[in-house]
Parts: sequence; C-alpha cells; structure tokens
Amino acid sequence: MRTDRFYKVVIVLLLLLNMGTLGYLWKSGNAGPADMPMSPPQHDRMLAQKLHMTEAQLDQFRMLKEEHHGQMMKLHEQARQLHVALFALLKERNVDTVAKNNILRALQQNSDQKERVTFEHFVKLRSILTPDQQPLFDDFVEEFSRRIMQPGPEPRP
Repeated sequence: MRTDRFYKVVIVLLLLLNMGTLGYLWKSGNAGPADMPMSPPQHDRMLAQKLHMTEAQLDQFRMLKEEHHGQMMKLHEQARQLHVALFALLKERNVDTVAKNNILRALQQNSDQKERVTFEHFVKLRSILTPDQQPLFDDFVEEFSRRIMQPGPEPRP
C-alpha cells in the first residue's frame, strides 16, 4: 500500500510540473505582433493594404514574386550543393585547401547573388507603383527590413 501512495504522489507532482512547464512555454511564446516575424502571405497582405494597390498592380506583384521565388530557389539549391561538397571534404584525410577555398568563394558569391536578386526584386516592385505610393513603399521597406533583421532563435549546436 505504501508504494501505491508513493506512485500517486509522484504522478501528481509530475502532472503539476508538466502543467507549470506548459504554462511557462505558452506565456513566454506569446510575443506581441510587433515582435514576431511575419510570414510571406502576411507581407503580401500588408503591402497591398498599406500601398492601396490596384488589381493590375497586384497581378504584376504576383508575377514579380514568382520570378523572385524561382531565382531564389535556384540559388538555394546551388548553395545546398556547395555545402554538400564542402562537408564532403571532411571525409578526406587531408582537406584540399584549394578546393575548400573555391567552395567557400562560391558560397559567398551565391550569398551575394541572393542579396542582388532580392534588391532588384524590390527595385522592380517600386517601379510598378505610382509616385503617391512610392513613399508608402519606402516606409514599408524600412519596416520590413527591421522585421527580417530581428535576431532569431539561437541555433542549436
């Protein structure tokens, strides 16, 4: 009988500990909207609302977005392949320094290209706007860049 009581106490304590942990995680994970990064559909809706875009502009925006997405996917795939090649060098007894440096240089060029493609995307997007919308776009870009530059969660080791 004593062991039954012991197990009941342990179970109750574990349940209380679990509830406390879940409550803490729920409360700490409930950041305000200004603190949370936005998803791409939220960016689109926010952009369309803030700029009072016409249907024609929305159609052009969707085309620009698809073009940008396609370019970025190609660059992501190239970066993935470069990372695979880089870490494959670790299997060698003596790492080929020239090959490693070439891959690292290619990764840097890939990163630079991603930045270029994104910048050009925003230049094209700004060009479809009216002069009245462009200052609103500039404000949006400033807010957007502030949001995406927020520090994310710490990477896991």
